[in-house]
Amino acid sequence: DTAYVIFTSGTTGRPKGVAVSHRAIVNLIAWRQGVFPLEPGDRLLQKSSAGFDVSVPEFFWPLTVGASVRLIRSGGDKDVEYLAGILASEPIGFAEFVPVVFQAITATGFDPKVSRLRHLSLGADVLPTGLAKDL
Repeated sequence: DTAYVIFTSGTTGRPKGVAVSHRAIVNLIAWRQGVFPLEPGDRLLQKSSAGFDVSVPEFFWPLTVGASVRLIRSGGDKDVEYLAGILASEPIGFAEFVPVVFQAITATGFDPKVSRLRHLSLGADVLPTGLAKDL
């Protein structure tokens, strides 16, 4: 029941293929939908490379509930003004960032409290106390 194989060097530095099952993807999508419910009309801000495993739920989760995927332009993941503009002007139902990138987005003047951003996930790094308090 393998859905795809992703190649990674992990911590060993030697490439290896990791088989990911359909069940694993379905479980992750179901968990995300339970925690961050998307609705038809929502958009998920998809900014991960298609070669990175986190892109799989970013592509398929919104489509399972009638939402859409908002792709960014090439290189847009490194342009915080561009990302802030999308978050400020579009009905983004879910976005995920590492804290330092989201902190840079808020430094542009973007205020998540007055945006149409419904769900935000910050992870893969330490969440600064000041950012947590601001949110």
